[in-house]
Amino acid sequence: MHHPSSLKYLLLLLTRLDLRTGRYLYDCDEGNECSILWLLGLYLESDDTVDALLSHIKTITPECRRSLVSAIVARPMQIAATACIDRPDLITFAAKSVRILCIFGSKIMRDPSLSRKFLHRNLFGELGKALFTLADMVNRGVTPGHMLCWTTLATCLSSVIDPKSKMARQQLQTFSASDATNNIPLILSTLLEPGMVSFWKHGIDRLMEYILCDISAHMTVSRIARAVTAFPYLRGYDGRETIVGRIAWAATAQSVFDVRKGIHVDVCNNLKHSARHGLIHADYIVRKCSGCECVVYCSRECQKEDWGEGHKDECRSLRLDEGHKLISSILCEIRRDQLTFVEHLANERLPLILQSNSVARGHDPSKAGKESTLDDVSLPSNPEATVSLFDATLPDDIRSSLHHPISAHTNAIWRQINGIWDGRVNALVKRAAERPEETILVETVFELNYPAATYVLVEMRYDPGASRLTKLKVVNSVFRVGLWDRLGSFAS
Repeated sequence: MHHPSSLKYLLLLLTRLDLRTGRYLYDCDEGNECSILWLLGLYLESDDTVDALLSHIKTITPECRRSLVSAIVARPMQIAATACIDRPDLITFAAKSVRILCIFGSKIMRDPSLSRKFLHRNLFGELGKALFTLADMVNRGVTPGHMLCWTTLATCLSSVIDPKSKMARQQLQTFSASDATNNIPLILSTLLEPGMVSFWKHGIDRLMEYILCDISAHMTVSRIARAVTAFPYLRGYDGRETIVGRIAWAATAQSVFDVRKGIHVDVCNNLKHSARHGLIHADYIVRKCSGCECVVYCSRECQKEDWGEGHKDECRSLRLDEGHKLISSILCEIRRDQLTFVEHLANERLPLILQSNSVARGHDPSKAGKESTLDDVSLPSNPEATVSLFDATLPDDIRSSLHHPISAHTNAIWRQINGIWDGRVNALVKRAAERPEETILVETVFELNYPAATYVLVEMRYDPGASRLTKLKVVNSVFRVGLWDRLGSFAS
């Protein structure tokens, strides 16, 4: 199997297109996974064969390597498309095939140079979408055979999130902004639907323990919070105390989405989106930049405008620096939910942030340095661009610190996450300084994958005539990744 000719044949099969369908070859028979992927699986069974495979991939021509990356990344969703909701056998065949690609993804993380190429093309994001698609089919299906499907999907997940895979875990920590950590919770939320998995089966209970460890950081996401709070197994869970404590976070987060039912926020990354569309939300299907896959837009017009405003340069840099990758089509759901959560926090805690200067001048200096409350929040006597910081890494104990001067906030928080998105951040700061009477900046920090955190900087517009829940509306946002250990001395 180590013979170069057999590896060459394998890579040829992996990149071969079916002339009838225009898709990559996918051949399943007699209840097994795709025969081509089965052959790939043989090379993943031992360290020696994995090393031989990786070495061969590194020695082929750049053009052949690009073709292989494209083929591997495209296969998960192509395989998921072969499954049918009323055919558990096809779902199982697809899940077994995707499982091999999950293992391949875990193994490829051994090599930093190769892993970057696959991460840049969003391999884990595509695996996540394929698994989520298959899990959703099982969830909605009514035919027998659910348990076999769930067991296979659980095995797929364990290939990605198993803590025993130290090498893969370390690499995923390095690329904490990749879609691996963001798609998995959405897949797991489907697994958590009541009655979907019988936990008395051998090995599933241990897998659930791993699942809870990975999903707990995402309790503020609506879909996950809803699934967690409805999941009966968690009520008697006797595992890690930190996980049990975070179930309360999910309940707190879900109450936010219940209150704001029907109130939406925009995720369009065109900074001039609000000028074009105003503050009235219209449902739309987001479209992401096909070059860097890091920003999304509500329309082709917004995408074209943002390209001319600077994304052309960002896109070029992002394609060279995969560590800043932050979005996929599924991740948009997490982003929208996080923005909804931010808007809720702002309207709950900052209702007086844009009061008149007459009220501001009546501010009691004796309260300086004390924790801000609903009753003593107001503008400084001389308005200037400031940032209000919310630490949502502990959703049941959200700390806040109001009116950070931009210079102080930059030195304490932003300096560690400066990079590709600086132009967007500077644009938001400039607009807030120009219109302090109607615009504020709010930065909220969510746990991503400890010690990494997602920093969400939001430009908010104030409408004194709106209802309590919508006086402050999200207008624009910038998502970045940094460490959360810088927050201890700031939020209180």
